[in-house]
Parts: sequence; C-alpha cells; structure tokens
Amino acid sequence: MFRKYVTKALTLIIAISISFVASALTRTEEHHTFRHRGMEREYLLYIPEGIGPDAPLVMVLHGYGGRAMKGGENLREVADREKFAVCYAQGAKDAKGKTCWNVGYPFQDGLKTDDVDFLCKLARHLQPGQYFSDWHVQRWRNVLPDGVSEA
Repeated sequence: MFRKYVTKALTLIIAISISFVASALTRTEEHHTFRHRGMEREYLLYIPEGIGPDAPLVMVLHGYGGRAMKGGENLREVADREKFAVCYAQGAKDAKGKTCWNVGYPFQDGLKTDDVDFLCKLARHLQPGQYFSDWHVQRWRNVLPDGVSEA
C-alpha cells in the first residue's frame, strides 16, 4: 500500500516537473549583442508566450555597477501574465570598471557613451518586422523605461 502512494506521488512530481520545464521552454529569453557606435553592447530579451500585436516593450536599466537581468525574475512573471516583452539592457563600463549609464555625473567625465541614443536605437532595432521577422506583432506601440537602483 505504501509503495502505491509513493508511486503516485513520484508520478505527480514528475508530471509537474515536465509541465514546468515545458512551460519554461515555450517562452523566449535570449542574450544578444547590438553594435552601437563601434561598441558591442549587450542585452537580454524576454518574450512571453502568446504576446499580442499591441504588446509593449519594457526597457529595464540596472543600477550603477549592476548587471542586466539582476533581480528581473519578478518582472518576467508580470510579463507572462500581462503579455509584454522585456529588454534588459547592459550599461557600458566606466573608468573604474563599473557598469553604468552615462547620466553626466562628475565622476563620469571622459565617458563617451551616448546611452540615450543607444537605448533609442536598440528599441528601434527590436521593432518586430525588422529584427523578429517571424513575429505577428506589427510594431511596438509603447516602449516603457524601467530602472533598478543598486542603492
């Protein structure tokens, strides 16, 4: 009798695990690079299953010294539920070797990256039809910035 319950429990655990893996595999999360003004820039793009034709694109910016996608797991859950794409962009390194966005702080003197231009061109690059030819999405109707502070 005990063996029967253990077999049923293991079968249920295996079924749940397979379902979880299958669900994770139907979503698209990919690491990419984008050349901007001679510099290879990185980003992670997350596209949930079933995204619609009017889906927004949320651009997530990390804090000083941070990494793209750090702490972004919760946003993926929201993107799955609300059906929007997420781009986790990576800032360039400053003179101290820390990743950042060039926002004009005094310690960023000499940093030549134009991050506003980078983000605008990256959003344009990610327009469905230019980059994702197999998508049924016509274009991003809304591109929304989001930030994560390391402080």
